Amino acid sequence: MQTLTIRATTTDAEIEITIPFIDMRQEAMERRDAAAAVLAEQGDQSVLELHELDNVMVLYSPEFGYALVNERSAGAGNSLLIGNGEADSPAHAARIWKGEDA
Repeated sequence: MQTLTIRATTTDAEIEITIPFIDMRQEAMERRDAAAAVLAEQGDQSVLELHELDNVMVLYSPEFGYALVNERSAGAGNSLLIGNGEADSPAHAARIWKGEDA
């Protein structure tokens, strides 16, 4: 299920409330800021999507096919970075996280 679309106009509060992982928040804010820098020329473009699939959080770039993936749990850890062109969809990224797909 998609829970948030990161756009040029997405607020810090929206990102902080919705994304539980610090590295994912930073990525979302950096991409949002880059989109905001060209807002007048390109409009309120969508740059990332946050999906939650069976407790797996996927911050996905439809344009570049990369993702940051992590799982809601009691522990803390770094998100898995799936590089450009390596994630066909948020569901594919979640399968890679779970070790079901390479």
